[in-house]
Amino acid sequence: MAYTSSQVVQAVPTGIQSALVLISAGSVGTSTTFSLPTASFSATYLNYKLVFDNVRVATGAQNMLMRMRVSGTDNTASSYTATGFTVDSSGTYAALGNNADGWRWGGAGTTEQTSLSGIVYLYSPNLAQHTMFTSHTYGGSLGTVSSGFHQVSTAYDSFTIYGHGSNAFTAGTYRLYGMVDA
Repeated sequence: MAYTSSQVVQAVPTGIQSALVLISAGSVGTSTTFSLPTASFSATYLNYKLVFDNVRVATGAQNMLMRMRVSGTDNTASSYTATGFTVDSSGTYAALGNNADGWRWGGAGTTEQTSLSGIVYLYSPNLAQHTMFTSHTYGGSLGTVSSGFHQVSTAYDSFTIYGHGSNAFTAGTYRLYGMVDA
């Protein structure tokens, strides 16, 4: 059965709000790190969804990591715990090791075919308690699923993405959404 545009509009009750609210969006830039603006996380939302698309680096493949940030300063302490796995295009599985100075959540390459795209969920980053994350990404010919937590009870307002090395970003976009509580 086909619907006309007026029937579709009538089928959606008025007053319904989206479960996701766009907070910020843009390019990851061309530096070796990328940080969200200060105050990206606030008391307005408890949890956040981050979408990355077509993130590329200048040379070779690069593991991407994330650090929590407050008032413009990254938390670089060895307090990040993560676990997960990768699967390559031939089906080879590998466990992700823990990286104490940041969460590993994917890998990026230099071309569109090896660029990093995916979703990262952050749970309670703006509360003074352990922040947790889950992610599923594809990049550098690897599918990656990972999760973990930050073992410091601090209220954070942003984060930084960086490569495990000093490889600069050359392309990519992000969108950060606040998740509305029901």
